[in-house]
Amino acid sequence: PSGARAGGGWRGERPESPRSRAGDGLQVRWERTREHIEATWFRLLIPAEICERIHSGPMAAISPQTLHALDRHMRELSEFEAATTRLIQLWLQREAVVERIKGAHVLGINDGRLSELTADFSRLDRLGITVVREVGEWAHHFLHLIVDSTRLPATRAAAASRRLRPIFVW
Repeated sequence: PSGARAGGGWRGERPESPRSRAGDGLQVRWERTREHIEATWFRLLIPAEICERIHSGPMAAISPQTLHALDRHMRELSEFEAATTRLIQLWLQREAVVERIKGAHVLGINDGRLSELTADFSRLDRLGITVVREVGEWAHHFLHLIVDSTRLPATRAAAASRRLRPIFVW
């Protein structure tokens, strides 16, 4: 299944956003959104080039259009965070199954625990496939938020700029 859904967040989660109050004016809403975005950049380690592009674009002036652009960017950051959290949760589930398998003791084919072990192997297989598929979707959908080419040494960055690919390390 595809990751992002129209009108919603990644996998249907509602993206978090700064609270809007009925009496808030444009400047208050814009400033609150900007602060929330900058805090999220820091928490998610968003590449500097993305931050600079938003700073020189929608954060350069206060207007309804730039507020809308900031809202869209905040929604994308929230979707990225939700997708990353989902991957970590899947990995933790997979690791719990691996630990259960490692601790299993089956004495023979007539042992009742064999069916539990077989079910755990099936669960491990399904989780492994799901993790690989979700990492692929995550990497494809959020490539621009994951890969920070500014962290590469200058000589390698120029050569690799066309072939940079994100990875999910666990």
